[in-house]
Amino acid sequence: MDLSKPSWTVLAHIGMDGYMYIHPTENRTLSVREAARIQSFPDSFIFVGNMREQYVQVGNAVPPLVSKVLANSIKQALG
Repeated sequence: MDLSKPSWTVLAHIGMDGYMYIHPTENRTLSVREAARIQSFPDSFIFVGNMREQYVQVGNAVPPLVSKVLANSIKQALG
């Protein structure tokens, strides 16, 4: 990952193939929490299950901020 560029979308298989998600300043892959931050999850959000299951949850989710924008657009269109 490059600090000067936007991140790409986090995929559900990051837990099995995290090598395209290398931390930009440390020699390691991203943690579940770091992947969740990219997807706009607040740090208070709790993921359950083992690490692989948590990566799948992050990767399969619609990012919360995207959901919020979409919901507000629908509300405005119906309002």
